[in-house]
Amino acid sequence: MKKRTFKRTLCLVLSLVLITAATGFSSGSDLATYAKIYGNSSNTVTDSKSTTASPFNAVTTNISTRGIENAVEVKPDGTSRLTSSLVAAIKKLDANFDLADYRMTVNMFAPQDGNGMITFTYYMDDTVKTNKGFVAVIENNVIVEVFANDIATKEQKGELNTKAISEANLVTLTKNHKASKSALVIDTTKTVVKTTENYYYDYLTGKLVCEESVFYSLAEADGAIVDYTVETVLN
Repeated sequence: MKKRTFKRTLCLVLSLVLITAATGFSSGSDLATYAKIYGNSSNTVTDSKSTTASPFNAVTTNISTRGIENAVEVKPDGTSRLTSSLVAAIKKLDANFDLADYRMTVNMFAPQDGNGMITFTYYMDDTVKTNKGFVAVIENNVIVEVFANDIATKEQKGELNTKAISEANLVTLTKNHKASKSALVIDTTKTVVKTTENYYYDYLTGKLVCEESVFYSLAEADGAIVDYTVETVLN
């Protein structure tokens, strides 16, 4: 196993360009969850009327999202009208799509304009997060497009065979690591906000990674939140 440590300071995102498109390519990032836009966002979301060819497999939709609330990595309610409509749209891209294998994130990054996105992220055995998923683009409180991200698009085009991956082996590695001693060393002299342990598989690199993080609130930096992370490659 390989380990590396690093620290990051969390900051507020003030402006972003083409958030949804960037999410499609940066499918392993937290962009879909934490991006925010202040002021007018009309020039920042993907333009559903654009004639430029998209690098992703996509379908156009017209699904109302009135009353939708932000959510992070939740198990979606398959009985809701919104989710049912989204699943029907996604199945046009992937007939084998199974909602039970995905977690959903809703980020209305520009609520003042009714703009945002919904992402569905594939999990192995509801334990290992992957970089395969689907993104719904919300403009003026309407889902206007649903697209497969870079991994899902490559799979659909036959450029990537995700079925060749032994998910059972990866899940076993994950469960064995969960049972082992944590590699994270916590500084008890600092104010701990929370600790997290997440497992992630990257279809492009073939790496299964465990990220263990501790979040500190630094009094000397006006309460700024800093996280120290130990990253362990399990395979």
